[in-house]
Amino acid sequence: MGICMAFGVGSISVKDEDLISKLKKSWKVDRLPETVNMDIYDRLDDRMLKNVFIFGEDPIGCAIDRAQTSELLSRAAFMVVQDYFMTETAKQAHLILPASFPVESGGSFTNTQKVIQEFGAEFSPAVEKTSLAQIADLLRAEGLEQSADHHEVLAEVVSLLPEGKEIVYSFCNTPGDNPNRLYEHGCDYIVKRFDEEFAASFETKNVENYERV
Repeated sequence: MGICMAFGVGSISVKDEDLISKLKKSWKVDRLPETVNMDIYDRLDDRMLKNVFIFGEDPIGCAIDRAQTSELLSRAAFMVVQDYFMTETAKQAHLILPASFPVESGGSFTNTQKVIQEFGAEFSPAVEKTSLAQIADLLRAEGLEQSADHHEVLAEVVSLLPEGKEIVYSFCNTPGDNPNRLYEHGCDYIVKRFDEEFAASFETKNVENYERV
């Protein structure tokens, strides 16, 4: 479920009327922002973004041009960073929220083959509130109801998935560790495409050689 400005849950366009209707109902709001897909760096450059909340990322530390990225982020009037460590971006923040590790909070991962993998918390968090609880509190302070239970968050995600006769979802519950391989190409769909095209190229060459004989 990574964040993408152009798509919502299930790789559906954020302009899709069915998705918009579901989001309004789920979030209990009358309207959604009409302007989307604007470049974040352009909006920082134009000083359109006044407040910035960065979590799980270190844009300055990972940037090719750190000085440029640092200068762009400095244009925000207030910047909050939620992270595990004192990153280069966190050093520039006005407020730092200590994040909980996934193993402390539970949640889900979604790979590029659209496989959702849910996992539970195995340890009590070292921080007073988990990362999700902190975000939920901030949203509630703005008048938006948000659960801090990752099971409920995933249930909402599932409820927003696209529907249709041609769409089939498969659910597999593994109560314990499962050493079995779930898919052949890790989490990267590009690797899958390469493997398929690589194998197909040999099949084509074999056919051509056979015809020559």
